[in-house]
Amino acid sequence: MKKSVHEIYTECKDKNLTDKDFINRLKEEGIIKPIKKKLTGIQEIKIIKEINKISEFHFFPIKIERIKDKKFKKDLGFDELNFVEFVMEIEKLFEISLPDDKLNQVKTVNDFVELVENQL
Repeated sequence: MKKSVHEIYTECKDKNLTDKDFINRLKEEGIIKPIKKKLTGIQEIKIIKEINKISEFHFFPIKIERIKDKKFKKDLGFDELNFVEFVMEIEKLFEISLPDDKLNQVKTVNDFVELVENQL
């Protein structure tokens, strides 16, 4: 039997869970459906700033679309360590955790942006 929103809320409150945990439980029960979010302009700028810290090329606060096809290694000069540092900073900025198996598939800035959007 499906639980009500009130029952889930009460369980989360009793276990001292966060609001994010409450929302995740609602998603698990099928009460709400996840919404795929798009990055805001500010979030795009934060990603570009992190790229600028590491890359040999510097992109001023421009839209992600201008660099979305750039490859981290070939076009931006990232090595493995640079990429790991970049990922850690983005995870900290957005308070998310990016799965390693998905990160291994990232080649371009657009791949990375899509991954971040899916974790928001």
